[in-house]
Amino acid sequence: MKPSALLTIMLALTGLIAPLAAWAASPVTIENAGLCLVDEAEATSLAAGAVVSMHAKEGDLVRRGQVLATLDETEQNIAVATALVEARIARHAAEQDVSVRFANKSADAARAELRRSEESVARFAKSVSRSQLDVERLAIERAELEAEKAEHDRQSAALEAERAEQRLAAAEQLLVQRRIVAPLDGMVIEAPIRRGEWVEPGQSVFRIVATHRLKAEGYLNVESANQIAVDWLVCVSSSTDEAAREARGRIILVSPVVDPVTAQVRVVAEINNEEEAFRPGERVLLTVLDEEENSPAETNQRTATKESSP
Repeated sequence: MKPSALLTIMLALTGLIAPLAAWAASPVTIENAGLCLVDEAEATSLAAGAVVSMHAKEGDLVRRGQVLATLDETEQNIAVATALVEARIARHAAEQDVSVRFANKSADAARAELRRSEESVARFAKSVSRSQLDVERLAIERAELEAEKAEHDRQSAALEAERAEQRLAAAEQLLVQRRIVAPLDGMVIEAPIRRGEWVEPGQSVFRIVATHRLKAEGYLNVESANQIAVDWLVCVSSSTDEAAREARGRIILVSPVVDPVTAQVRVVAEINNEEEAFRPGERVLLTVLDEEENSPAETNQRTATKESSP
């Protein structure tokens, strides 16, 4: 083969390999990926009533379980106080065993009386009449039945005390429902209700969002989607500002379904936004990080760490 022909073939191969190498080295990217919230919730009322106090406003940072507003508690406070007194009375009655002890003492005394009468008859025949002995035996049976009844009454009092405790717990729970609490850590971004307004069960009083983590969602063609996997590291960036912003995260979904209209695959990544670099609703560039960082060993190690963390 002539040197010129060999050179031509080598140049042709180089021309084919270079684009392939460039394609293999180019990262998988999703342009115009959308950012949305992971954690958001409505703080709703669990009861009907008038709002008597507001403890938070738009822009406030709140903690999960924090009381944000209170409904009128007058009626429920009375119910709790009444249930508390009833529970104390029931507990006191259940703790009393005077009737049981008295009935047992009466039975012991009746047995002793019968025993003395029987001893007297044994020493002196007919010293105690048969009818008197029958009366004394009847007194023993009556005392024993009274002891059983007293024990039954004490057990009933214990059950009544338990029921009173349950009524108290129910009243206290209804009181708790008069308080509207934050369902998660975050910022209040909406507070449409004002003090004095009436709310119904299930009505939203506050909207709370947390932006420390976001979801980035976009679409890839099938060929690109086949090159990535769940738990791979990604980077989202925005170059619309003078200073580019970046945040990292990981892929949590590569949909197994291809949209029949667009022939695209939905991809979702969860982004660490602790620095508050991005806002929900922004459009960003999502880039899957290089092959070395997303090697099987690295991916398995991240998965094991995630599963072992509390």
